[in-house]
Amino acid sequence: MNELPEKGTKEYALADVLSRPNAINGLYRKLKLPLEWENLNKKDAIYITHMADLADRVIQEAMDSGKDLDNRKVQEELQAAFYGGATGASLAIGHHKLLRFLGFRK
Repeated sequence: MNELPEKGTKEYALADVLSRPNAINGLYRKLKLPLEWENLNKKDAIYITHMADLADRVIQEAMDSGKDLDNRKVQEELQAAFYGGATGASLAIGHHKLLRFLGFRK
């Protein structure tokens, strides 16, 4: 019988991310976020989890604000917010840009 990967391992992080609703429904791919197997398999568990959490937050905030995720301009803005927040140093800046885009800040 196959054993489940231990929490905190790269295998666990990969299984978690690839089974999330936004991976299954294709939103990561539609928004061109680097959350596909080919990209993630080369990274460590912390990076994998951080990127997926950030992507899920960006997507959820956009949906909560009524943004059309099929709109190309919205997709580009979400990519900018995601990539701006993907590095530790610019996480706050990326999130601030997203909040401005969503209309919560000026």
